[in-house]
Amino acid sequence: MLAATSNPSSLATCKKREGLPVAFRFPAPNPALSILRPAVIPASVNLYDSAHFDMAAISGPTRDDLVDGLLTLNSLGVVSDDALSLIADGSLTDMMMWSRVEGGFSDFAAKCKMPDGNFVSPLVAGAFPLKAVGRSMLDWHDLRPALVIASTIDDLCLLPTLSAETHASEASEALAQRLPALLHRNQERIADHLNALMQSPGNHEANNLPLRFLANPLDAANAPLIIGGGDMLALKFMLKTSDFEPAYWAAVVSAFRLIGAFLRPMMTPEDAAEVCPIMMEEEEDDLLNVLAELKVRGQEADNVEAVEAILNEIDPCFIDCHYGFQEALGGYELNQDMKKRWLSDRAWVSLADFPGQVASLPVATNYLERTLLEWLTSVVQELPPSERDSAMVCVRDLAECEGIIDTMLPVFFDDDTAFADAVIQPVYEMLMSDSEESFWQLGWDIPADMLERFATGIRVGNELLIDLDNRISC
Repeated sequence: MLAATSNPSSLATCKKREGLPVAFRFPAPNPALSILRPAVIPASVNLYDSAHFDMAAISGPTRDDLVDGLLTLNSLGVVSDDALSLIADGSLTDMMMWSRVEGGFSDFAAKCKMPDGNFVSPLVAGAFPLKAVGRSMLDWHDLRPALVIASTIDDLCLLPTLSAETHASEASEALAQRLPALLHRNQERIADHLNALMQSPGNHEANNLPLRFLANPLDAANAPLIIGGGDMLALKFMLKTSDFEPAYWAAVVSAFRLIGAFLRPMMTPEDAAEVCPIMMEEEEDDLLNVLAELKVRGQEADNVEAVEAILNEIDPCFIDCHYGFQEALGGYELNQDMKKRWLSDRAWVSLADFPGQVASLPVATNYLERTLLEWLTSVVQELPPSERDSAMVCVRDLAECEGIIDTMLPVFFDDDTAFADAVIQPVYEMLMSDSEESFWQLGWDIPADMLERFATGIRVGNELLIDLDNRISC
């Protein structure tokens, strides 16, 4: 479906559409998301003050979308001034308002006769990567025929007729007008299929861990799918890291890192410190400078006069009093304690070396160690044999990954609680203030089987994490 605007000088001339230039835009399959602001906005109506609607952009039109849609329809002569005033003064629900806008554009599009030479199909061809779209749909049809049915393939056979180099026909124009909605419906089916692959039958806890595939109506031309969705959920294991024998703890840390890198995105405490550090670098510099000077002078950190004197001498950026110094010191010690427990100074164990690390563990001497050995062995079995065998790595390389979906699942132990209180909530607030920070955009060029393996890997990762929680909580 299409949306159009023009620059008539009055509402009377708005009703005479034939022969006037029409501008089109197709950023999404839904017509009210495609509107352009009209050149003339009636001054007699103030929808912004009177209308009763507002929706999140990811689930439907925004307030601005609906207002602009109604004003555009008014400028086109589809909605009268009186009708516009009644809408503004009324209390229609969001969905009723949305249906008015969508129906108005549909009605206008059905009646609109475009002048010779103004065709929709070249514009659609310019907006969508048609070859990639065709390959993707055929790929899914070959893999899962029920998702992309034969009639859709018949429609896609007409994609070459949308090329700007060919003369548009009635068939190509009809396809151009329905193509965005056609593709979106297919992507919704594909997203539902991938979400089903992530589900673990009978494992409610694993299914509660966030991540969800969604059809992407806002940028369907570039990324028909996104993965993210849901609120950040932390997974806390009710043991202390001090309960583990060092070699077993090192293997558990390696397992977490490898699960998060190659099966399902997740965040351990040291990752959280990278996303939302307890203190800024300049504050840490101030603290370390004061601590170094205290050591030289043989004085203690709780000596108020000594700390204040040093602060007066070094011209700090952030810390300006003993109280601020103590606050910074507490955060610094919390951070250093976390890094020490989570072995942040050790190099990562690779996929190839992890089986050897597990095989070389000391003989289990108690229930916890026997339980951990069984779990670590299952992790070895479930991890991909190499980095290039990880569907998650392959998808990440092809996706637009400005967002960081690993932050949606922080995992920590009981002795990380103070650190988590200081860091996890700020991370949550930062990410939830910008939903795009927790999405990967998945383009048309990502193979269908790769997305299926990615979804399956997420399920396996969720099951491994919940399995550990169930084992050590007994």
